[in-house]
Amino acid sequence: MQFLDELKRRNVFRVAGVYLVVAWLTTQVVANVAPILGLPPVFGKGVLLLLVVGFPVALVLAWAFEVTPEGVKLTKNVDAEESISARTGRKLDYAILAGLAIVGVLIVSERFLAGDAGAGRGKRGESVAVLPFVDMSQHQNEGYFSDGISEEILNVLARIPNLKVAGRTSSFEFKGKNEDLRKIGEALGVNHVLEGSVRKDGDTVRITAQLVKTADGFHVWSKTYDRKLTDIFEVQDEIARAVANQLALSLGLSKDELVPDRTKDLVAYQKYLEAKQLFRKRGRANLERALLLLNEVTARDPNFAPAWTTLSAIYGVLEYYEPLDTPPETYNAWRAIGVAAADRAIALDPNDAEAYGYLGSALVRDLKWVPGFEALDKAKELAPDNTEVLDTLAQELQIAGYAKQSAALSARSIANDPLVGIYHDTLGNAYVLLGDVDRQIAEFEKAISLSPALTVGYLNLLHAYIEAGRFEDATTVAEKAAALGVLPGARSDAVKAIQAAWNDDEALRKLFGVYGARFDLDIAVKLGDGAALMSAIEQSWNAPHQLDTNIMYAPPLAMKNPRWKAEVKRIGLFDLWKKRGFPAICKPLGEDDFECGQPVGTGG
Repeated sequence: MQFLDELKRRNVFRVAGVYLVVAWLTTQVVANVAPILGLPPVFGKGVLLLLVVGFPVALVLAWAFEVTPEGVKLTKNVDAEESISARTGRKLDYAILAGLAIVGVLIVSERFLAGDAGAGRGKRGESVAVLPFVDMSQHQNEGYFSDGISEEILNVLARIPNLKVAGRTSSFEFKGKNEDLRKIGEALGVNHVLEGSVRKDGDTVRITAQLVKTADGFHVWSKTYDRKLTDIFEVQDEIARAVANQLALSLGLSKDELVPDRTKDLVAYQKYLEAKQLFRKRGRANLERALLLLNEVTARDPNFAPAWTTLSAIYGVLEYYEPLDTPPETYNAWRAIGVAAADRAIALDPNDAEAYGYLGSALVRDLKWVPGFEALDKAKELAPDNTEVLDTLAQELQIAGYAKQSAALSARSIANDPLVGIYHDTLGNAYVLLGDVDRQIAEFEKAISLSPALTVGYLNLLHAYIEAGRFEDATTVAEKAAALGVLPGARSDAVKAIQAAWNDDEALRKLFGVYGARFDLDIAVKLGDGAALMSAIEQSWNAPHQLDTNIMYAPPLAMKNPRWKAEVKRIGLFDLWKKRGFPAICKPLGEDDFECGQPVGTGG
């Protein structure tokens, strides 16, 4: 007991308290500043070790020495009547209280920021874009492989909580462009960029990677890996882990978080990477080649889930690269294959969000609304920041009439991956449903500026211009699309003819049925002719590509028509509303009826 009293008198406990508070604050400063200064992880460990070793030393010094007005003296040489240890103790108490206050503020701030991060990824400040690694192989013919390496590293980093990772499409927009990294960082909204190169030679590979701060171009970290091709997966994980460690020592990485689903068959893996690149490029020839490669991959390794997911994705878009006279039975068969491939991927990997997304989309397009949206909701639950998942769900929500929900998800897709044309097209279509002509035009214009070959972007913009009465702009878009070969040249003739007759109802009526269903919609709305409008709508939504799914783009005039309401019930959309909730533009009338008609646009 006398020993404890002496410890108190000599302020040993108070010194311990001050030391622990200062040590904790020091570790927090090191954890946040070291990555910014490019210091290696061993620096933080060294500081922690010094603090641990210094603790007993501080206690011994507190026991052996005392601060007096004449300076520091050995405690045993200080007369009890001359001791000011009580006064020193009070000062130490104030220091402890001040330190604890600072600790409290930091903890509350950290929790507040963590809460923000839960609402939107990356709010804590660290962000990175993975640029496509440069193919440095001798014949420059391994682009699919270097792109694949980049994408795999990106996918690994995207799994890390609180780290914002720019979307793949936006990052890859800078492929082959010698842009200033500061401009890239500004365009993508990130404060770091990972770039590198891949040199593949036989069964060996050299990967060079470097992490750069976009604010000043400072190289935070770089390394070169010379490995056998069989070690490629380990290299990918090693690069991702090194980048993550440099960005924040407090990310709490574990090996399990960094290991995605993979095949052990290296040949299958390379074919998968090539197929994935072809899928990204689109086009009928590329998609057919990708299907052949994926058939080989699934034959070599039938348990490789990502291959089945990509198969499902391809069969989901294949119909948009077929001639318009392709029989509906072909599209139905492709959707069935896409559903089967997605089911296989999910059976192999129940956490494959994109597989759920492709499955849900195929089911919705097949008018299986309820199971389709269950799969889409599951995809969003598994990957709330995956832009492909968000955009897929946004598109299907439009088809079902949920315009406001669709617009919110589209905005999130764009925030995460701002340079993807189709995402802006999806948002533009949401504004079509919401009746906001100016904003739909702005998004469609952005879509084609980012993706100059995006057929639907030109088509949607053209009809948005017509709705706004901007015929000169509509003609310009039609002519530009024709010059690029993405739309038939006759569309500019249609715009000019409709413009000439726009204020003459009789002349305009003569053009009905001449230029196709989309122009008939514009003409019928202008004329206010409900019967003609329904004919145009029915022709449009029964086209093979639509398969009854674009019914919600009907104008209010059509929504009041009994034929429109009967069609909504026939295709099962009314049943979805009763289960999921009615969209903002519709409301139930008892158990078996409803009405819609909030003003909406006609295009998209």
